[in-house]
Amino acid sequence: MSLIPWYRPTAQSLLVVAPHPDDEVIGCGGLLAAHARLGGESTVLYLTCAEQRRRQEAIAARSHLAVTRAVELNLREGQVELTEQCMENVRRLLREIQPRTIMLPSTGDPHPDHRSAHTIFSELLSAAVDEAETEILFYETFTPICQANAWLDITSTAQQKWAALACYRSQQERYRIVEAAQHLNAFRAITTMRKHVHYAEAFRRLTVPEYRHGFGRPM
Repeated sequence: MSLIPWYRPTAQSLLVVAPHPDDEVIGCGGLLAAHARLGGESTVLYLTCAEQRRRQEAIAARSHLAVTRAVELNLREGQVELTEQCMENVRRLLREIQPRTIMLPSTGDPHPDHRSAHTIFSELLSAAVDEAETEILFYETFTPICQANAWLDITSTAQQKWAALACYRSQQERYRIVEAAQHLNAFRAITTMRKHVHYAEAFRRLTVPEYRHGFGRPM
């Protein structure tokens, strides 16, 4: 019997909502790589528009994880707001790709852009996705999820994740994101109490109704 609820990736359509380029790798780079190994298609939706250097870094990072597609909303960093045009663009994307897994930063993350991502998606999900078939996963960036309920062993994809993160040189210079992610994922691995798990990603897994009704509660 295991006390750890393990997450099993599938090859079904996956959408990662990244308020900024690098969030997708920090939070779920291991899962993205595992998803690609299963032959699944993945889309990263960047809410903010990065400067050219960071955009090129993102392209390089995605190549390490075999991400299928990327879309930019071109919102201003630090000013992610709900607008009619923004809503329509996201609604169109959801209907086009029909994701079965939607990944968002944790509601407990203090960054205002990360919190604003939920304002957008809590308004859209009922009308744009099949609630019975879609799951929501909150991922960690620099703030651990207190109520994590799904762990993924990323030991086999960790090197891909570190290589993808290293592509974000501008952010590594400022925040040491590679070391931060390595330490968090190593900590998550230790808490699984499994010697063979060296790195793990932790998530909060919700159904769409649970997400909508619990929106706003830190996790």
